[in-house]
Amino acid sequence: MEDVENHPQAGAWASDKCRRFKARLGPVRLNFNPVVAIAAGVLIWGFLTWCITDPERTSDYMISAKKWITANFTWFYIGVVNIWLVFLLMVYFSDACDKKLGRDDEEPEFSDGTYFTMLFAAGVGIGLFYFGVAEPVWHYAPGKAYGNRFWGR
Repeated sequence: MEDVENHPQAGAWASDKCRRFKARLGPVRLNFNPVVAIAAGVLIWGFLTWCITDPERTSDYMISAKKWITANFTWFYIGVVNIWLVFLLMVYFSDACDKKLGRDDEEPEFSDGTYFTMLFAAGVGIGLFYFGVAEPVWHYAPGKAYGNRFWGR
């Protein structure tokens, strides 16, 4: 298998496909695609401006969009999850399961147990970061009949 980084045209491929902005500002190195960065910045700042200047109508629109997506695309979400599950099972039970992601002579950096522990910790960490904020905010929400009873009051 040929090493892509050492290929004579490896740098040419990237420069042919997109233009990059590269600069160095002291210890900070900038390296990005200006078209993508500007388009993303305009979209994000436009959305934020819309949400800040007209929060009531934005909230109404987001609620109706969420209801529409839930009503029309729940089947798609369930289908995609099932397709991924079938794909993962096919890969697991096929010959592809024995492929190495490194060189043939390299030993794995981590054991299977360590990988499982890292993936489990990442999942638990995401749950804690999300629910560590979302759950207290939900319980402290004004107008809830059961608000505050889970957090010591």
